[in-house]
Amino acid sequence: MPSSSLNISTLTVPHPVPRIRLDRWLSEQFPDHSRTEIQNWIKSGEVQSAGVSLRSGTLVTPGMVLEVHIPASTSLSSPIAEDLPLEILYEDDDLIALNKQPGQVVHPAPGHPQGTVLNAMLFRYPEISEAGDPQRPGLVHRLDSGTSGVLLFARHEESLTKLQELFKQRKVNKTYHAICHGIPEPFEQTIDLPIGRHPTHRQKRAIHGTSPRNAVSHLRLLHGVAAGTGGLAEVRIETGRTHQIRVHLAHVGHPVIGDHTYAGKKAQFSGPWPKAGRVMLHAKCLELPHPRTGEHFRVEAPYADDMTSFLNQL
Repeated sequence: MPSSSLNISTLTVPHPVPRIRLDRWLSEQFPDHSRTEIQNWIKSGEVQSAGVSLRSGTLVTPGMVLEVHIPASTSLSSPIAEDLPLEILYEDDDLIALNKQPGQVVHPAPGHPQGTVLNAMLFRYPEISEAGDPQRPGLVHRLDSGTSGVLLFARHEESLTKLQELFKQRKVNKTYHAICHGIPEPFEQTIDLPIGRHPTHRQKRAIHGTSPRNAVSHLRLLHGVAAGTGGLAEVRIETGRTHQIRVHLAHVGHPVIGDHTYAGKKAQFSGPWPKAGRVMLHAKCLELPHPRTGEHFRVEAPYADDMTSFLNQL
C-alpha cells in the first residue's frame, strides 16, 4: 500500500508512445526527481494502475492510467525568501517583469534549493506566496539558467491564472535574440519540427524525440558578425517547448554559440573570436494582453553585460 503522500498525480500515457520502461517514462514526466528516486517510489508501491502496484520494468502502453503517490519525504519544501539582487523592468498591482541574468536559476530544485530568482522574489514581493503552487508561487513561465531576459511573475492568484491561460492559448508573443554559428540562409525562415525528449539522454530534447509535441520557431537574421562565422538572429516562437530554440537552430546547422549540449564543436567560434561563457540566448521581448485591462502590454529587456561585451568584440 502507498504511504501517506503529500501529492498524488494521475497521468494518462499518450498516443502514440514508444516501447519504454515505466521508470524511464516517469523520469521524463518528473524531471525534478532522479530516476533512482522514481524507482524507489515504484518499489514501495507508490505507482499503480487500476489499483495494482507496478514494476520498474513494466512497459507503458497508450491509454494506461497511472496513479503516482509522491512521498512527502521526497517532495521539495516551500522556498524561503532571500535578499538577492533583481533587475525589475516593470511592476504594477498584477504582475512583475524582471530581467533575469545569465546563470540565475529560476526556481529551487533538487541540488539547488536556494539562491534562485524565486527566493529573491519572495523577499521583495512576499504577497506572491499566495499565488499558485506553493513550491513555485507567482511563477508564470520559466527560462533556462543560462538564458537571460524577460521573466514574468504574477502578484496574486487571479493574475497568475489569467497569465498562464494566455501562454496556454498562445496569445503571448515571445521574441528571443541568439548569437548563432554561421549565417542562416534564407535569412528569414520558419522551423516547424516537433520536439520530444532525447531517446537516450534524459536532460536533452530532440527533433521527433520521445512523445514529441509540435514546435514552431520563426527565424530572422538581424546581422552577420565575425566575418561570416556567426550571426545575431531574432527568433519568435509560437510554442514554448523545453530548449526549443536551441534544438531548432542546432538542427538547421546554426546552433547557439556557447551551447555545448546541442552545438558540439560549434559551441565556440573558430579562430580568434571570444569564447562564450554560456548559451548566448536572450529573451528580448514579451507582448500580451494585460491580465486585468486586456490592453496591449509590451516589455523588453536589455542584453546582459556578457552578451553586449561578446557582440562588441566581434
